[in-house]
Amino acid sequence: MRRFQDPLRESSKGAHTLEDSEKEGAKCNLLGFPITALLVRLWPSERVVMGLRVCHQFRLELAGPGGNILLVKKRAAGCVSEETLSTDFLRLSNHKVVLKWRGGSAGLTCMASLGTALTHLDLSTHDSISESRGLVPRNLLGAGGVERLAGVLKECKALAHLDLSDNYIGDAGAGLLAGVLGECMVLAHLDLCGNQMADSGAGQLAGVLGECRALAHLDLSRNYIGGEGAGRLAGVLGECKALTRLGLRENNIGAEGAGQLAGVLEECSVLAHLDLSRNGIGDAGVGLLAGVLGECKALAYLRFSENHIGAEGAGQLAGVLGKCRALIGLDLSRNHIGEEGVGLLAEILKECSVLALLGLSCIGIGHDGAESLAVVLGECKALAHLDLSRNHIGAAGAGRLAGVLGECRALAHLDLSQTGIGAEGAGQLAG
Repeated sequence: MRRFQDPLRESSKGAHTLEDSEKEGAKCNLLGFPITALLVRLWPSERVVMGLRVCHQFRLELAGPGGNILLVKKRAAGCVSEETLSTDFLRLSNHKVVLKWRGGSAGLTCMASLGTALTHLDLSTHDSISESRGLVPRNLLGAGGVERLAGVLKECKALAHLDLSDNYIGDAGAGLLAGVLGECMVLAHLDLCGNQMADSGAGQLAGVLGECRALAHLDLSRNYIGGEGAGRLAGVLGECKALTRLGLRENNIGAEGAGQLAGVLEECSVLAHLDLSRNGIGDAGVGLLAGVLGECKALAYLRFSENHIGAEGAGQLAGVLGKCRALIGLDLSRNHIGEEGVGLLAEILKECSVLALLGLSCIGIGHDGAESLAVVLGECKALAHLDLSRNHIGAAGAGRLAGVLGECRALAHLDLSQTGIGAEGAGQLAG
């Protein structure tokens, strides 16, 4: 990260200096991190017009050891007079704070107070190219880090966004977090992906989620939650009246967990995104969910990829998709749907009037499946993205699809990679 320069440090009499800024920061009690500098500065470097400074932004910056910027608060600026700098600084310190921390759990021991202004706290450790090359330190808070963090979160009354993904907090950490989440009354976004939580941790969280009345986004993907944990969560989801996104991707809820969720989805009246990919729910689980999906009037994105769904499950979904009037995206990739299953789905697709994204990658269809889709694609007026990759469509299937592409006015992305269409199929599509 870049080191920053303080243009006000060398300014004339009346300007804020480093020492002044540190005093003001202490008085505002913004953060308790071990810091080397708390600066207020103009950005970019100042210009003077008729005795007034002109800049794009007025910024409050918190720097840690080595000069790395940990926090930036900013607002638009124009002409700033010397005598208003102190007032502007105090006003800025009361604005909403967004904090990203990548310093590991050790820094949390010195976190005395995050202040009531904190609205977004990101302590995630997302996998990325930068992290894999060692360019970004990983937090890996674990249960110990969450224990230290929990004492701070009690004071964060304005906290709306909390991201602790990929920190391996486990069931113990989930329990500690559950102890304070009920006090975060405006929490709207909670991301606990990749934290090695099992049924016990999910159950402890479930005990307080009903108190988070503003919760709109809950992501518990890439954990070890099974049918029991899904059942505990299902027991409180009906109380989360603001919930619009639920992510349970890459858990192990199975058909049992799918059935538990099915019993409560109808109460989630504003749920728009549901991701149950890679959960082994099978045809039985899909059948249980299909019974209520038609009542989820706000449902816009449904992800069921890699769930061992066969032709039977595809048929059960087909029987209800026509009732999902708000459905924009459907992902059934990497299942065992086959020719029969895609034929059943194709019959109902034309009734999905706003469907724009359809993922059917690697579902075991050939040229007959492509034929079934080609018959209805021209009637899918909103379809913009169609993924048929990793299927055995061949040149014959590509030719059939090519014959209707001219009718698909909204189609912007068609993925036929690894489908064996060859030069002949490519030529038909190009023509």
